[in-house]
Amino acid sequence: MEPGVSPISASLRSALVPASRRTTLALTPTGSSSRVNRPRLPCSIAVLHLQAAVDGIQDFHVGGWSRPRRGPGISPCGWTRGLRGFILDVTPSTHAPRRRRRLHAALEAGGGQPRILVVNGSARRYGNTFKLAYVAAEAARREGALVELIHLYDYPIVPCQACYSDDLLECHFPKKCPLYTDAFKAIAEKILESDGLIIATPVYWFMASGQVKNLVDRMTSMENMIYHTGRSLLEGKVAGAIAAGEEAGGAMALAWLALTLNMMGLHIPAWGLAYYHGRGDALDDRQALLDAYNVGRSVARATRGLGGGEWYVKPGEDVLSEIVEAARREAERQRRLQEARRPWLRK
Repeated sequence: MEPGVSPISASLRSALVPASRRTTLALTPTGSSSRVNRPRLPCSIAVLHLQAAVDGIQDFHVGGWSRPRRGPGISPCGWTRGLRGFILDVTPSTHAPRRRRRLHAALEAGGGQPRILVVNGSARRYGNTFKLAYVAAEAARREGALVELIHLYDYPIVPCQACYSDDLLECHFPKKCPLYTDAFKAIAEKILESDGLIIATPVYWFMASGQVKNLVDRMTSMENMIYHTGRSLLEGKVAGAIAAGEEAGGAMALAWLALTLNMMGLHIPAWGLAYYHGRGDALDDRQALLDAYNVGRSVARATRGLGGGEWYVKPGEDVLSEIVEAARREAERQRRLQEARRPWLRK
């Protein structure tokens, strides 16, 4: 084990590396017989790492909302017991569409569990961006949310063709978008089904990754439905964002994501943004882990209080006339008051 690295972090790190073609995650339990004094993470983070590894994570796949599978040789949490530890089978389920239909029926019947989509926007499926996204996903799951984590680079998204700039009404989801048949269609369906969206991105030259930029650009067609139906398809959803990078630019990437998502109609809750700035392993940075955990927790909690509803005034609705006139009158009154106090003031 590396000096200065907590055993729990090392165990979870080993769990993030694929062991074979059939995607499995291998975890070797950490023994307590070591006599070498090594710094350990605080109890809260240790519990977070250990619980995420042993209590069972979501059965992540691209087919729908999933739960840990059960079966011969598989523990209730989805971990197969082995000679040297645990192996978690995360092979894509063939029953995802059926499971999704059952889930939606349960939600309509009053189940009420929020659904959150977590997007790893990094080409590295095992890097710091994924690790922080994983922590956020686990935090949301512990708040009672149904969580799906996807790797964005599994979805080749064609860049936006800027139909909006030629004709405002040509940007329409999904009828008029000429690119709707590419991989964005699958992600768009997941976003529409979600109550919350968490996007995690690496920092590429003070900005999000190109694939994240393509995703957000293509989401314009969903937001632009304001001019067709009077409402953005993203309105009322809750969003969080995470950035990870070795050099400067994390705050800039987060600022761009937060501003854009909010302008599309999504809520950004308190503690809904987090970033990791460093060259090392994010699993060894307590503050970065807590920040990422708070993103998942805040988004999950906010979906219950903020999700849904209409927030944006419809373009044809006249709510401004009286306010504008009142604002003009008040501004003129304030100008005269100020001039009376300062006669030398000029317009």
